[in-house]
Amino acid sequence: MKRRGMASAYARRTFKPHRTRVNEARLANIIDREFDGYEPRTRLASDLTYVRVGGKWAYACLLIDLANRSIAGHSADTGRTADLVMGAFATLGCFCSIGS
Repeated sequence: MKRRGMASAYARRTFKPHRTRVNEARLANIIDREFDGYEPRTRLASDLTYVRVGGKWAYACLLIDLANRSIAGHSADTGRTADLVMGAFATLGCFCSIGS
């Protein structure tokens, strides 16, 4: 290839999703999918997401208030651990005793 002036083309490395097990635990639907009419900070939903920052993955945990669909708590870290979620609850201020 060198004699003919040819060069190989390099492919960019792409994200390859990891296969995970599906959570098929049977849990009671205690809020019955009713998301309206609650007092603020009485019903929260969480979301874990990841973004690529500076060539590495960063994880964010957001706590969403179902009463007004606002972000009630948040945290970010380089690892997807329980501390990431507990950090989001720590930003709420009123739920300090969770997990103790």
